[in-house]
Amino acid sequence: MNTAPVPTKEARTGCGGFTDDTENLSTTCRQSKHPFNEVRPPRKITHPQERLPEGHMRFLLPEGLDPTRVRWGSGERPARIAYAAHQISIRPFDAVRDYVALHSPTIKCLIGGTSWADAKLKLGPFLEIDDDYRIGKYSKGYRWNDELRSRACIAHIIRCPRFLEHLRKHDERGQRSLSPIEMGVLQDLHLLRCAIDDPEAFALNLMDSPAPKDEFKRRACVKGSIYDIHDQNYRNPIRDKNGRLHCLLTRTPREVRPHLTIHDEAVVEVDLANSQPLLMVTVFPDVPGLRDSVIAGQFYPDLNANLSCPYDIENPHEKRQLKRDCLMWIYARPTENGYRWFDKPDSRVANIAKAADVAFPGLDRRIRDNRSKNGWTSLANEMQKRESGIFIDGILPEFQRLGIPAIPIHDSFLCRSSHADCVKAIVEDTIMKHTGLRSLVRIGG
Repeated sequence: MNTAPVPTKEARTGCGGFTDDTENLSTTCRQSKHPFNEVRPPRKITHPQERLPEGHMRFLLPEGLDPTRVRWGSGERPARIAYAAHQISIRPFDAVRDYVALHSPTIKCLIGGTSWADAKLKLGPFLEIDDDYRIGKYSKGYRWNDELRSRACIAHIIRCPRFLEHLRKHDERGQRSLSPIEMGVLQDLHLLRCAIDDPEAFALNLMDSPAPKDEFKRRACVKGSIYDIHDQNYRNPIRDKNGRLHCLLTRTPREVRPHLTIHDEAVVEVDLANSQPLLMVTVFPDVPGLRDSVIAGQFYPDLNANLSCPYDIENPHEKRQLKRDCLMWIYARPTENGYRWFDKPDSRVANIAKAADVAFPGLDRRIRDNRSKNGWTSLANEMQKRESGIFIDGILPEFQRLGIPAIPIHDSFLCRSSHADCVKAIVEDTIMKHTGLRSLVRIGG
């Protein structure tokens, strides 16, 4: 699924190989239905780093949904419909929702209006679609039905040179409007390589995670990200209304990141610890104790110490749960009957709000007042704008000026291990200039 050529910092090899007819080339990429955490030796499949055959694209679709066997039209129509289905398979669920959020006009522009209409018609029997978005409702978008969601995803390779050329031209047009920062990120993305030779075996042998709602979906996202990097399927980076930058790496699962390389060198993630509390200090600078706690990197331990039923923060999963619940408190979404978490005195979020009032007197009231005065999305929007102002507009141009490949993942950067100390120093200095706060920046594998 190669995209348009990009002005590069160094020569890169293209996608070569043979051309063939419109047959399916990869029904061998199939997951076993054995338990996910049972480790088995990798099976031999087509090596993904051998590159796709010229004019071909790779699609991940649920087992049983084969674009060459169902009546999806003639010519390249099956590939265009498969592209829409592929997006539903590989994109993560949107935040806490159970549905994949697809921007319909974008998909329609990519595959064509007629193909999008056909996709909705042909995929309709296999899809659950929810376009009803209202206060208190957590679902909007698309997902496969229960039967298909319980199946593994299979990689299909289809010959579709005209559609591939259409995508390349679409990306070329988009690159004309990219800012220098966005173009620099796209160039850095093209330096990424993945050391995972067998995405199928890698996804199959992952240990079950206690957090996700859909283990099959999680593994499809892992495989999709690996294949996208192998196939150099880097769509143009985009910035949202709050300035945050979104690219392939921002949706690449954590399990894949340690296996990435830049210039054949292992990458590390340089991460700002307690990023949300630090940004909150810039919004509410006069809350007693908050500034000192954040500077010391003790915001979550201090909050946890005042909970009636504290989390075991030595356990990584428990600590992540504490952070998730804390963000649910900060960015509470209203329901038709108010903020439902606060209406239940024994809820986890209500207990965090009580603990925050003890650890940082007045913080909960300040957050509630901000929500009442400016709307429930105002605090999240403001903090995202401040985050992007620091990381995208402040730090990233400095890396690009110095020629350091560094790809942003919201409040962290992925860079070569040899650049980690330099990247860490620049992040700390820039945060100090923007906020006046001494930050805790970590280097992780």
